[in-house]
Amino acid sequence: MLYDKNFYFTLVERWKDNYYSIKKITNQMNKILPTGSTKKLTENLALIALFKLGQPTVLKTIQEWQKKDEISKQQAFRLRTMITELLETPTKGEINEFILELDQKINEVAESAL
Repeated sequence: MLYDKNFYFTLVERWKDNYYSIKKITNQMNKILPTGSTKKLTENLALIALFKLGQPTVLKTIQEWQKKDEISKQQAFRLRTMITELLETPTKGEINEFILELDQKINEVAESAL
């Protein structure tokens, strides 16, 4: 099975796709962006907290609140939706040079495998 070329090519493609599905953190995500909007400031602070705590930890906490009946099913859904939307928000900032180098290496390995 490991010697099957189609299996190997599929494995490399999955590896590359999974790598690119990972949310890359920019240098800007550690800073508070200048804004005159209280909503934007709150979103920015929440995004920083999400990256510091980690999305899985926050989602697990929301799930625990729901299990303890501290929040309703609808409230938990709204919180999870808000977290997803925050993480999908494009951020300004430069991507770390090491991430760019790793991107290049991933592409090189994937292309040489094919």
